[in-house]
Amino acid sequence: MKLDNLTAATEDFTAMIRLNTQNATAHFHRGVARSKLGDKTGAFRDFKEAAWLFSSQGEQEKYQRAIAAVTKLRKRMVLANRALEAN
Repeated sequence: MKLDNLTAATEDFTAMIRLNTQNATAHFHRGVARSKLGDKTGAFRDFKEAAWLFSSQGEQEKYQRAIAAVTKLRKRMVLANRALEAN
């Protein structure tokens, strides 16, 4: 996906969240777009919010997917921090 498309997607998902703050799918997909744009902190927050919302809505499979995204992103953030410290 091109950078322009990712930015537009982030804006679209943000608009969807403004209309319905309980839209777990929009939080999740905004997290994906933010992660690809390099906004790891924003992506982490979105994935955690999506996981909480999916859990509270009884969507266990989607909850597990969001938790997996949180875990994967956390590992990438730790590795990036270690690389910075090594330099």
